[in-house]
Amino acid sequence: MQTQWRVKGVAKETGTDIALTIFADSREEAIDRAAGRGVVVSEINAVNRPLADQLFDEEDAEKLDRLNKERAQSQEKAPPAYRGLGVTSLILKIIAALFCLVAVLMVVVAIATVGEDDKLYALLVIVLAALGPFTVTALLFAASDICAAIRDIARNSFK
Repeated sequence: MQTQWRVKGVAKETGTDIALTIFADSREEAIDRAAGRGVVVSEINAVNRPLADQLFDEEDAEKLDRLNKERAQSQEKAPPAYRGLGVTSLILKIIAALFCLVAVLMVVVAIATVGEDDKLYALLVIVLAALGPFTVTALLFAASDICAAIRDIARNSFK
């Protein structure tokens, strides 16, 4: 099937601008036919060819095909997202923040309600009572960071 070529140029004899359409099998054949009609070609474009065919020669098209194949292969080997570990990490951080808030409220309320006569003993009891929630807070934050680290290690093992 012949390709339709839009040719722009100037007439050899008169120098006037000319635009014409030529059917030919190749770009070179279209230029030769235009020259046979007395036209010096300045621009030539295929009309019914895809834009990619007009912009790239065969070598470029082969490179593009190779790049597309490589991209498709790399997308097939994309590492899993491990979203579960990310969500778990976030939930653990939220729970840890709530435990921390509870521990701080325990200390504040206990300090506000302590009388003058038992102040030292009461403060010791308050600190010991708040140690539990603070410990749980630290453990939950650590577990959250461990989840995030495991996710990152697992994702990087695919590279």
